[in-house]
Amino acid sequence: MQHATSSLIAIPAQTDDLPGERTSFPHRSVLAYAKWLIGLALGGLVISACGSSLGATAYVTTPSTIHYKADLAIVVDHDAALGPILATSQGFPLYAFSKDRGVKSFCNGACAQIWRPAYGTHASVVPGLNSTLVGYIVRKSGKHQLTYNGYPLYTFTHDTPHQKASGENIHAFGGLWAVISVTGTAEPLATTKKAS
Repeated sequence: MQHATSSLIAIPAQTDDLPGERTSFPHRSVLAYAKWLIGLALGGLVISACGSSLGATAYVTTPSTIHYKADLAIVVDHDAALGPILATSQGFPLYAFSKDRGVKSFCNGACAQIWRPAYGTHASVVPGLNSTLVGYIVRKSGKHQLTYNGYPLYTFTHDTPHQKASGENIHAFGGLWAVISVTGTAEPLATTKKAS
């Protein structure tokens, strides 16, 4: 903040005042005082500008907040073994969790760090998918999670975009994980859901 320091001028001593007239402002003292006022005002502007720039960085939205507010575009990706499946527009497969029931997600804490909820309240879909199947639930944290055909949606941290859905048919965190087909079903979960 050197600009602010150099712009601040010390209050001029009253050496130009006439003896016994400390309350008066002869011509030279008025000029000095005016210069001091101008310097003080300029210093304030510099400090204000610097403070504004620092304030801007303090209010930058964090990635996690962006992730929470951003709704997804649900597209169809092709898995060599599974065929057409639902994915994010970045190419990450979308999964369902067999432990989830109704409007409640049972993947929280450490589970949600690996199987990341697809946050949002609505999502655009490509032609061929049914937009009326898109919905959302309110998670334990209060955040909204997208659903498709009633399945809360997740991505798997170990997946690579547009590659094999490595989370398919994995048993983890007390349930089974499965990708969702273009018809809105998660085939490995069908038997589990019928039995529940």
